[in-house]
Amino acid sequence: MQPSAQSVESLETVLAGIDRALRPGGEQTHQTAASQLASKNRQANLDALRIRQGEESAALRNFIPPPLEWVLGRDGYLTGRDAAGKWWSGTSIPLRVGRSLLQTLELTCSASCFLGPTTAGQIRAALEKLRGEQAMIAVIPDMQTAAVILYCDDFSSELKSGRLWLAAGPGWATGLWRILSDFPGLAVPLQFIKTPLMSQEALAEMMEVANPTFGAEIKRRGELAEQIRDRLKTSEWRGKPPCVVMASNYRTWDFASLVLGRIAAGNKDWRRLDTDVPTSASPLALAMAAEECGAVVTADIFRADVGNVIPDAMPWITWVTRGRCAAFTQGSADRVLLADRNWIVRATEGGWPADRIAIAGWPELCAPSQPRGKQIALIGDVAPIDPPEKLRDFSSHGLLWEGIAAELVENPHMLGNDPDAYLNDRAQKLDIPGETLDRPLFMEKLILPCWRRGAVAALKCAGLNIRCFGEGWETKESVTSFDQLLAIAQESAALVCPVPTVEAHPVDALNRPVIRAMKPASTRPVTLPRLSAEQIAAILASA
Repeated sequence: MQPSAQSVESLETVLAGIDRALRPGGEQTHQTAASQLASKNRQANLDALRIRQGEESAALRNFIPPPLEWVLGRDGYLTGRDAAGKWWSGTSIPLRVGRSLLQTLELTCSASCFLGPTTAGQIRAALEKLRGEQAMIAVIPDMQTAAVILYCDDFSSELKSGRLWLAAGPGWATGLWRILSDFPGLAVPLQFIKTPLMSQEALAEMMEVANPTFGAEIKRRGELAEQIRDRLKTSEWRGKPPCVVMASNYRTWDFASLVLGRIAAGNKDWRRLDTDVPTSASPLALAMAAEECGAVVTADIFRADVGNVIPDAMPWITWVTRGRCAAFTQGSADRVLLADRNWIVRATEGGWPADRIAIAGWPELCAPSQPRGKQIALIGDVAPIDPPEKLRDFSSHGLLWEGIAAELVENPHMLGNDPDAYLNDRAQKLDIPGETLDRPLFMEKLILPCWRRGAVAALKCAGLNIRCFGEGWETKESVTSFDQLLAIAQESAALVCPVPTVEAHPVDALNRPVIRAMKPASTRPVTLPRLSAEQIAAILASA
């Protein structure tokens, strides 16, 4: 539940009394330091804006802000007070209020549009909700507000990286259009961010301007992509190096595209398109990159997943590491490389001809070596198992959640090796239609975390020395980088597969014995061809 303006105002009154009672001496020194920090923030933001948004930077640089005294708010966040002592935007805790207003915000798209933020704290709170590869355009119609925001926080890193963009002033619609037209690799926002502090009438007016802008840009980009596709049909792309679609950010056990990017890095002629860079995230960015190449190589992304951005005759090679095989596009030059031999059946059922299927297991990510420790490591996040607030309107879903949590922590073997089938079965017992379930929520926030907790408890009962890494564990040892993952593997005598499966998993690439919940049908070791630049080059040569 988001706080109302009245509740924020009441909190302000209480904090004001506390502040007056506890305010230490040396206020003048604090004000001087705050003023210096404000000037430093503004300069850093304007310099960063100039790199990508020169006109926006010039307009804000020339705008004279309102006369404010720059001070640290009661939450330690920089803000301002006017001559009458009134806090900017009516709050002395701008960051805390921003986090409260956006507490339930979930950003699911590559880009979003924040309509009318009134403080830097609100923008910072929204940025905290963004993943590294997501971007946000902040639309600030009031130039005074935009000018003050630049003083109150240093957003220069987000502005330089393309994660944050500003469309400010009465002409914000032109600024919004300019951002999207000048940077076609930036995804068109498909989600609005708004707070209850803005009236519904003001929001409606802004959306009436923004939505047509987005629609027109989507149409324009579609036409540009079609022109590129037509040019590729008649141009000579054969023999050119491939475009490798990669992602540079580390994600626990979801780093196939990162590995693919590292393989491509060893070939200077190969083009790499990093989709974790916000300005390279749109389908048009892929079409533009492919125009200079002779094929597209991806991990777990198929032609149909992003639209038909290249002609069918240009090869699209997908390295399949999660088991999903999209249907073969008839008439295309596409290929699939499977990390598990058992997935050949799925590919064949999807219409893939036998000569378009190859096996490419995970490359060895760690060199063979003696472990530096005796621990057995499980790497995987576990989340609080309390039902999320979004399930409160569905009492039966809440009962399902609580039942699964209790069962899997007590007996993780009940999950079997098909979590989706398990979820269907438990939902059916409560007469819950399967199509009403938020499957990703149940799987990532409940089933797998509960199974991991149960598995660790069972292994400890068996007397094994288990060490857990990831968010949510009591040990609080998270894994934040690929290199850290490799270091943990080298220190461990064995690793626990973090999901109940017998299929190929990235854990198999770390050159350590793997403990699995499920036994494979055959324990005889099977040597698979491993993904390599040479294998990809050979497939391209034969395409």
